[in-house]
Amino acid sequence: MQKEQALAERLHPRLRDWFFTNFPGFTHAQLLCVPSVLKRESILLTSPTGSGKTLAGFLGVFDSLLRELESNGLKPGVRCVYLSPLRALAYDIEKNLRGPIAGMGLEKELRIHLRTGDTTASERTKFRNQPSHFLVTTPESLAILLAQQSYAQHLAHTEFVIVDELHSFAGNKRGADLSISLERLQMLRGKNSLCRVGLSATAAPLDLLGQFLVGKNRHCRIAEARIEKEQIVDVFSPIRRDPYPRPVTPARAFMRNCRN
Repeated sequence: MQKEQALAERLHPRLRDWFFTNFPGFTHAQLLCVPSVLKRESILLTSPTGSGKTLAGFLGVFDSLLRELESNGLKPGVRCVYLSPLRALAYDIEKNLRGPIAGMGLEKELRIHLRTGDTTASERTKFRNQPSHFLVTTPESLAILLAQQSYAQHLAHTEFVIVDELHSFAGNKRGADLSISLERLQMLRGKNSLCRVGLSATAAPLDLLGQFLVGKNRHCRIAEARIEKEQIVDVFSPIRRDPYPRPVTPARAFMRNCRN
């Protein structure tokens, strides 16, 4: 309770009010992850499905945007890049982000751009002319954006990168491309460090995966969240024990004909 109260007090009042209106409290994953993001500390969070780990990454981002909006107003430019291994997951996250934005009454202030291979030319042009604060995309699309100056200039303001299902990128070509893109983002940031948040339901070994997220000679906090609730799943099948009839052999066919 003390940790939950301390974290609640650190959040921007507007964000805190929205959160406790919609949730009874912080999950263990959120208690572990949010303080690091608030401090701009890179973190690898491994947590079971349904533990609120995605929101754990975004809460700190919302806090930062609200404070920037309150102080000097939000300037154009991407603040957070969310990277998904799947287009379908990217679509879901884009929709889910609109919930808290609408709940806090920030529809006019915060913009989201979903960028995949299916993004229309008109949406791409709109982002190039008026960059969004959230970029929801895949590693392949991010690499394309970084290669074009008209888009890369908007990414120079990026403070947070959230990589979902991090384990799916480790040890393959997509992961190598992702590492290069993250380093290019860091170069655009200059001396300002990039807060990298890795989310994974299953991950091992954690120290190696953390190094993959942040690169060599950089600090990465590693946090393992516990299971919030135990679930028992019973599977019932309507299939009969012997669903298929025995094959009809010549002898059985002869006996059947005799009975007829």
